[in-house]
Amino acid sequence: MDTPINLEEALDLLAGKHDKFNARVRTVSSIPVDGFPRVKASFYYLSFQDGLPTIEQFVKYLKHQLVAFCIPRRDRMRVRAQMQADPDEAERLVLEQFEKARDLFIKAKEQQKKAGEPGELILFVLLEWALRAPQLISKMYLKTSREMPVHGTDGIHVGLHDDGVTLLLYWGESKLYADLSDALDAVFESVGDFVKDDGKRTREIDIVRDHMNLGEDQQALRDTLLDYLDPYSEKGNQRRHVFACFVGFDYAHYEQLRKLHPDQVENAFRELFEKRVTKAVELLRRRLGAEGMDVVNFEFFLIPFPSVQAFRTEFFKHTGIGNAE
Repeated sequence: MDTPINLEEALDLLAGKHDKFNARVRTVSSIPVDGFPRVKASFYYLSFQDGLPTIEQFVKYLKHQLVAFCIPRRDRMRVRAQMQADPDEAERLVLEQFEKARDLFIKAKEQQKKAGEPGELILFVLLEWALRAPQLISKMYLKTSREMPVHGTDGIHVGLHDDGVTLLLYWGESKLYADLSDALDAVFESVGDFVKDDGKRTREIDIVRDHMNLGEDQQALRDTLLDYLDPYSEKGNQRRHVFACFVGFDYAHYEQLRKLHPDQVENAFRELFEKRVTKAVELLRRRLGAEGMDVVNFEFFLIPFPSVQAFRTEFFKHTGIGNAE
């Protein structure tokens, strides 16, 4: 008889180690939205260095996550074994993996308008870092396959509820917009389409069943997850669907902070941004009500940028992916 798997430990081991991400972002708050007990909004901002937001360092961190985001775990494990067997080849293999990931990102960007965006990569990191919810499907890999056209959510991750029993299946949406209100409009349009389209949800579940990004030695975990995905299993009643939404937006107050002494900037920023958080949560509450999303589970991650477009440009330039158009 198979030994029961510790699902919490298994998922935690799959999630990447993102300890260094703590130096890249600061947490402002993680709060529920009044009247919507299924919704939580978490606000972050980029850390400051010498009074300036660390855009370049943030981009570098994302660049280093391209391989984990784009390349299936089984392929990464195979390359890791090659590196251990022949350390002299390690540098070449690492470079090849990065080039393969970058090419997949470029190909996805060329094939689909909404694919190949840095927001997808940010969401991937936030889910693994903040929620310890590992990527369950390498969507970027599938998006570039002619045999597997994928037009659903931006990412699929999996986690375990605090009760230790309920499986959390995270459907990812990422939006980088100059205006927060426009970004939320785009989020609710995408989520609304997904919620209303039974066929789309079924296709995404089928993709999860057939293409789990677990590696070759995870059969016990695979079987456990398949049990949760079985509509005729008791475990199927313990599955919860959550929309994990990253929203990046312009924040004009960055410009006025440039006039302050560097030692004053971060405290001044936090004071201003905490007021913006209050308004953003109220905006979110109104939009949720207007869209009738009272029984939909959400995890929102919101990050302000001096300029979303400038950030995108920096990302594409630094990674060698191309332009931001």
